[in-house]
Amino acid sequence: MKRNLIIIIISLIATASIYAQSTQQQETVKTTDTNITRELETYLDNLTTDDKFSGAVLVAKNGVPIFKKAYGSANRNTNTANNTETKFNIGSMNKMFTAVAIAQLAEQGKLSFDDTISKHLPDYPNKTIADKVTIHQLLTHTSGMGIYQTQPLCTESA
Repeated sequence: MKRNLIIIIISLIATASIYAQSTQQQETVKTTDTNITRELETYLDNLTTDDKFSGAVLVAKNGVPIFKKAYGSANRNTNTANNTETKFNIGSMNKMFTAVAIAQLAEQGKLSFDDTISKHLPDYPNKTIADKVTIHQLLTHTSGMGIYQTQPLCTESA
């Protein structure tokens, strides 16, 4: 009985110690996140003041936003301020980000440039295209799908 009591006491001490360390680590992370967001906000405020930045910023950690703020004007002619819901005309910049993300997935072995659409989107409505067009072709704009603005991609006749 005495031995069991000692084991229980040791377990309680260990649990309390682990909890204290965990709480301290969480506080350190919060402090670090707070410091990062404070520095980021100061940096962006300065850029905006110098008319070197206008836009919206979202920083997330483990899928949870830790910083979200908009800066500058959405439309200088009407003096409309940016907000976190402002839609930006980014042109073709998203192509570069998509290509990098796809290359990273290929490097990790999660996909191949030779994979067809149907491998990753088995329910894609146009089976002809899904079974024929590869990721490489999509990235290099050589899929033969035509001009998507004028041709329906989600029908078998496309």
